[in-house]
Amino acid sequence: MKKYKVVCTVGGSQMLGHLLVWSIFTLLSFGLLAPFWFYTLFKLILNGTELHEIEQSETVPAPLDPVVPAEPEVMPQPRLVMPNPQI
Repeated sequence: MKKYKVVCTVGGSQMLGHLLVWSIFTLLSFGLLAPFWFYTLFKLILNGTELHEIEQSETVPAPLDPVVPAEPEVMPQPRLVMPNPQI
């Protein structure tokens, strides 16, 4: 079975430009375009996302030995000494 990795190619400058343009649109429309900003942001990120096939040399090897936690130390219980009642 082939393995793939998800790579987002949207850069920080694209995100900042998108935010700046949509902020101006929102101010000019008195906030009427604000709900559509989330849709366009989601669309920008999805359009900038690609699937790349992972080659064998890119795969991360599995760890050799799983880490097994050590058993906790058992502390000895103190002995309770009952006094002898004297009548």
